[in-house]
Amino acid sequence: MKARKTVLAVLLLALCACQGAQSRPGSGGSAGSASPQAAADGRPLQAAAANGTAANGTASDSVTADVRAMIMGQQVTGTISVDTAGRCAGRVVSEQLGTAEFLSDGDRAWVKAGGRLWGDQLAARIGDRYVAGAVSQAPFSSLVFFCDRVSTAALSGTPVPQGMTEQASSSVDGVRTVTYGDAEGAVVEVAESGTAHVTRFTAGRDSEPYEFAFRDYGRPVAFTAPLDTVDLSAVLALGGSAG
Repeated sequence: MKARKTVLAVLLLALCACQGAQSRPGSGGSAGSASPQAAADGRPLQAAAANGTAANGTASDSVTADVRAMIMGQQVTGTISVDTAGRCAGRVVSEQLGTAEFLSDGDRAWVKAGGRLWGDQLAARIGDRYVAGAVSQAPFSSLVFFCDRVSTAALSGTPVPQGMTEQASSSVDGVRTVTYGDAEGAVVEVAESGTAHVTRFTAGRDSEPYEFAFRDYGRPVAFTAPLDTVDLSAVLALGGSAG
C-alpha cells in the first residue's frame, strides 16, 4: 500500500511541479499586475486586475475546473471546485490508481478512495468512510494542491501573467475570446464577457501536457464536511502509510 500512495503523491506533485515551471494565470508578484492607466484605457483584462476585481467579475467567489493531464505516462483527469473562502471539492481519476474524491475547508481535508489506492484489505476496513486529516499531511497536501492551482488561475483577478502576448481572438455569440501564449508553450484563453475571466489554461509539452478548463463561475461549491470518517492516524495504526 505504501507504494500505491507514494505513486499517487508523485503523480500529483509532478503535475504541480510542471505548473510551477510554466507561466500561469495569477502566478504572484508582478506577473499579472496592471496599471491604473490600463483601466482608464478600457482594456478589460488589465482593468480587472487594476481595480482589484476577481477575474470573472460579479460572480467572483467560486469556479469549477475540469482537469486533464498526462503525468509519468498516466492519464489523469478530474473536476475541482473551489471558492474564495477556501472550500474545495474534487475528484481525480488515474488509470492505475483509480478514483480519489476529496474535500477541504482550508485546514482539514477528507479523502475517499478504493482498494486500488489503499489496498484491498485496508480499504475493506475503511469502508465507505472518508479518511480525514490536516491539509499539511500527505496525501492530502498533494490533492489540495489542485485546489490552490485552480483558485490561483481563475479567482486571483490577474488572468494574463507576465510574459504572455496576444496570439489570436475570436467571437462567438457576441463574446470575444482572446488567446495569450508564451515562449514555453503555455496558453491562456480569456473571455471578455462582463469582466474578463479565464476559460482555459494549457501547458506542458510532448509527453506531459495538461489542461484546466474553467466553468460555472459563481456556482457554490458542493461542500459538506463528512460525518462518518476515520482519522489518518487510525489508518496509519492499521498498517497504512501517509507517504
